[in-house]
Parts: sequence; C-alpha cells; structure tokens
Amino acid sequence: AFSKNRRVLFPTFAIGRAQNFLYRFGKLSRANKLHVPVLFDAPTAIFATGVYRRYSEQYRPELARQAQAGDDPLDFDELHYISKRREMKEIKRSREPAFVMAGSGFCDGGPVMEHLRHGLPNPDYTVVLGGFTAPDTLSRALANGEREVSVEGTKIQVEAQILSLEGMSGHADGGTIVDWVHGIQDAPSIIMLNHGEDESRLALAKRLEAVRDWQVLRTAGEERVEL
Repeated sequence: AFSKNRRVLFPTFAIGRAQNFLYRFGKLSRANKLHVPVLFDAPTAIFATGVYRRYSEQYRPELARQAQAGDDPLDFDELHYISKRREMKEIKRSREPAFVMAGSGFCDGGPVMEHLRHGLPNPDYTVVLGGFTAPDTLSRALANGEREVSVEGTKIQVEAQILSLEGMSGHADGGTIVDWVHGIQDAPSIIMLNHGEDESRLALAKRLEAVRDWQVLRTAGEERVEL
C-alpha cells in the first residue's frame, strides 16, 4: 500500500472490530513499523472506544497492566480522529497514503459510504473487509467480487482492490458462547438466537440443546416472542 501510494479503508464496527484494529495498529506503531497516519472516522466507534478505556481493568491482564502504567493499548502517535465533515473533504483531496477506519462494518450506512463513493472507482485504493459480511449488504457484494455496486443508490464501477481478513469478527465463536451460557449459575430456560445466518444458528442451537435441557428459539426478523 505504501509503495503504491494507496489509501487503505477498513469498514469498521463500533464495538469489537474497531478496538481490534486500533490494538493491532498500536502494536505496529510501538514496533516502529507504522509510518502513515490512521484516520478514525467513526463517531459511534470513537465513543465506544472511550467506554473501553474507562474500564481498562477489564482488559486481558497484560493489557490492563499496560493501561494502568499509562500506555493506552488503543492509542498511538499516528492515530487521528475525524470529527468534522470538512476534515473528510480534506482527506478525499489528499493523495498521501493513509489507513482509514470508518463505520459501518457492513458498508450499509455511516461515514464509510462517502469513503467508498470516492475510493471504489480508484485503482489506487484498497478496501479491507475484516471478518463476516452479512448477506444482501454492500460488504458482501464487495467480498463476492462484484465489479459494479450500488452506493446509496448510485451505481459505481469497482476498480479498487478488495481484500478480506478472516478471523477479525468481534463476536464470540460457537464454542465460546456454549461455554459462557453453560457457566451461568442461574441459567435461562429459554435461549433466543436472533443474530446470524440460519445455518450457523441451527448448528449453535443443536450444540446448546445437547449441553442442557434448554428451549432454543431461532427468531426471525419482526417476529414477536411472548415471555
């Protein structure tokens, strides 16, 4: 990216993925391997990161100690917060290489849309999709290699490089969820799975039902459940 003078965009979720990216960029910075700015253009993610910092004692032990010593794992010299649309316009005009973190992660709204509108037609632009992309979203279309996409109703030819990073989800995997639910002292009698693709939810439901005599519901959009 640096050698080709590229701008690299990371569509970012507010909780989990944003902080994961910040932590990894911070490690690069501390190792003196990050030589371009990281532009953080995601208001909700910026707010959520502030919440993370307030409860840094909940980090993994080594990161909690790092934060307690005054070295914030989610901060580094190259990090710049974008708080005004005027700054966004300056970013678009600039041809200097940079990493850009912008919400939202599925590319279905938020500041990332302006970055995509500007960057997708540009062969010197890279979009990095981290983790799962939901069906019927722009992020899934890009991950599938579609060469023409709709960005807020405007058809755009995709000339940018599209990359996918597996394993960057902010969600727990099936095994972690099963362990967590099993460890609840006052375990629920009913569990509702309302997030994820049907095949994955069915597999998780079977795993949960095998652990304990739980009633596991796979709810659909707009479905009402009497409690």
